[in-house]
Amino acid sequence: GAGESGDLVFTGSRDCNVRRWAVSGDAPVVERVIPGHKAPVTAIAVSRDGSELVTGGARGDGELRHYRWQPVRGVDAEYVDGKLKSNAGSYVRVRTIRRGPEGFKETAHPEGVLAALISPDERYLYTVGDEGGVEVAISRWSVETGAELRNAVADAPLDDMLTVYLNASFVELQ
Repeated sequence: GAGESGDLVFTGSRDCNVRRWAVSGDAPVVERVIPGHKAPVTAIAVSRDGSELVTGGARGDGELRHYRWQPVRGVDAEYVDGKLKSNAGSYVRVRTIRRGPEGFKETAHPEGVLAALISPDERYLYTVGDEGGVEVAISRWSVETGAELRNAVADAPLDDMLTVYLNASFVELQ
């Protein structure tokens, strides 16, 4: 899988791209650049083995993009001086996750995605999105289908919020 090359770090940036870094060597190396959002990338969720990746965009984008690592058949991993430089493969976009009934789908979090987390069993994606004003939406999605399974809106002081942390062992929407 994607995580077999050692320690990986994913970053989102103002240039609307996600970067996958290998940090197991002397200095971090960008292995992949994944473009696609129309606004800065504000949330990233990665499965334990790195095979599932979900990215979320800021206000003006608000999309959730689901990618899956796909090895390239017949191409070996690249080694430099006996160290793994990169795996042979790439992230393939599975879907853009949207909410609402079929035919009337809208952006997952139009005001921006604040946080995302894939559950340890890789069945669920949890997200927090800005709903405008002082409300946030906490949603649970199926990783398999992209369907929104549950949504709860809560008041939250967004002006004071510097970070949103999701812990899968504590997240359970009733």
